[in-house]
Amino acid sequence: AFQSVARGNVAVVDNFLARDVVAALRGDAEELWDAGLYSAPTRDTKLKRRNERFVLRGSVWRDFGVGRGTARSRVAATMDKVRDACAARLGRADLQRTPPARHEFS
Repeated sequence: AFQSVARGNVAVVDNFLARDVVAALRGDAEELWDAGLYSAPTRDTKLKRRNERFVLRGSVWRDFGVGRGTARSRVAATMDKVRDACAARLGRADLQRTPPARHEFS
């Protein structure tokens, strides 16, 4: 995977997240949806007009006290480990962990 990324390509890792984590994330998404914490994009796009794309509001992703935050916390910790490994293996010190105050997850 590191060699693929180093060449500028995408790396696909099958079963990257455990099934129980994926199931918990799905349940979390449903709970957050039922709680009204998703919204349509703020820009006027074709997706917004067709009501096809919704995003998690504000900093809900990092609020592990809402919904099934433990699942999101596990994914965030996993992605921090991935960033750390990529930074070390690819010589990319600029790959920093996502700050808690950020309003998105990447």
